[in-house]
Amino acid sequence: MTHIVLSRKLRPKTFDDVVGQEVIIRSLKNAISRDRIGHAYIFSGTRGVGKTSVARIFAKSLNCQNRNETLNPCMQCSSCLEIETSSSLDFLEIDGASHNSVDDVREIISNVHTLPTSGKYKIYIIDEVHMLSISAFNALLKTLEEPPEHIVFILATTEPDKLPKTVLSRCQRFDFKQASPTLLVEYIKKISLTENIKFENDNLILKICRQGKGSIRDTLSLLDQVLSFSENSNITDEVMSSSLGLADDATIQNILRQLISGKNEQMIKSLNDMLVANIPIENITLPLLDHLYGLVTLNNEVEINSVHYSQEELIWIYEGLVKDFGWLESASAAEKYLSIILLKYCKRRDFLSISKSISVQSPEEVKKKFELVDFLQYLSKSSPALSFQLEHGNLKNSDWSNDRLKIDWLYNSKNLVFFENTTEEENIKKIEEEVRSFVGEEDLKVIFNIIHDENDDLPSLAEIRELERLKEKELKRQRLLSNEHVKEAERLFGTRVDKVNIED
Repeated sequence: MTHIVLSRKLRPKTFDDVVGQEVIIRSLKNAISRDRIGHAYIFSGTRGVGKTSVARIFAKSLNCQNRNETLNPCMQCSSCLEIETSSSLDFLEIDGASHNSVDDVREIISNVHTLPTSGKYKIYIIDEVHMLSISAFNALLKTLEEPPEHIVFILATTEPDKLPKTVLSRCQRFDFKQASPTLLVEYIKKISLTENIKFENDNLILKICRQGKGSIRDTLSLLDQVLSFSENSNITDEVMSSSLGLADDATIQNILRQLISGKNEQMIKSLNDMLVANIPIENITLPLLDHLYGLVTLNNEVEINSVHYSQEELIWIYEGLVKDFGWLESASAAEKYLSIILLKYCKRRDFLSISKSISVQSPEEVKKKFELVDFLQYLSKSSPALSFQLEHGNLKNSDWSNDRLKIDWLYNSKNLVFFENTTEEENIKKIEEEVRSFVGEEDLKVIFNIIHDENDDLPSLAEIRELERLKEKELKRQRLLSNEHVKEAERLFGTRVDKVNIED
């Protein structure tokens, strides 16, 4: 007898067989019972959550000749059997990835106005519909806008955001959710009884369900992979670890204890042993976080080798590992980076003691920097005229040490009038007061020294800003002149653009 993989063997054939999509199943059943069938549906969700399976069940139920009050397809009438074997003239399922051209869609919709041969509806399922071309969507849109009463489209996709809004707005959308680990565990337990599969312990079931990441089909495929490696369908920790490339619990627990207790050499050796065994990095990091989370939620301290570690410290480690592990996917040398991450938290107490021993200079010993641009923005609010005058000069030098700040403000030969206005005693006093207020030190001694030097070519702030404006303007002009559309226009008209006006 030919072997049938579990994902095909256990594919749901009725609404009652579907796992984890109760809300969607209820909505579809209500639509059938109340005869409120939409002309187009979108089934969205990640792979392996039941989109096309539910679409086929829905199609069978719509055309079932012996449907009872449960609204499940009878699976015995000619309509159900023909849809099940994909031989029905009223049912068509296509793959949008391989039939994505406008001609493919036109071929589909060319027969939509033909009445069903036996059932009430003609049902079209387009899987991976987001792969259709724009032209194909446009061809489909006309039918979605004015559909015949006997037509039902079911569009399945893993990426609904790629569908045109005009299509989305004409369809009823159902978002299929991933199955929770708890639901998957119960499902696998049920299967293990009917398929005579024996697990060494329930933790192995949880492991395989987590590897499935919410996809029932992926979980069943992984279970098939494990069974092919096992003997007599007996699944042990060793069998699962070897067949799926997982780290066994004992090794993960050892690494975690070594990390917490600071045994860096032993921890690195344990990690290297797993990497040499070709265990994927995510199969190390995720179980490590799971075990650490279990320790954190104990609500008390942990004792390792007679040393106590507080819950606060474990929370700090967990939070840090979660953040650092997030960078592993994009790291160029992920294995080395993982070693460094674990080593950092293994030697955390050494790092903390080093940081505490580093001497920190007092504020009086640090040479502070006077932030020129920020000060002028601050001054413009209280005294815009004075700020305008200062912008026609520039900071020559500033010296800020201890409780004294000396500022040398230079005006070049082009800005003599602003120099004369600023040197008024009242203005200097105002500037020094504003500087003290800006830096937040009322006792600071501020010396604002104004200089006029005709031989110094230091440009003023206003001159610098004007040069930058002109430079940006010229850059825009050059971009316009080199624009491909402008070049094409020059070629067509046999001329050249010699003048470009750019408004500020």
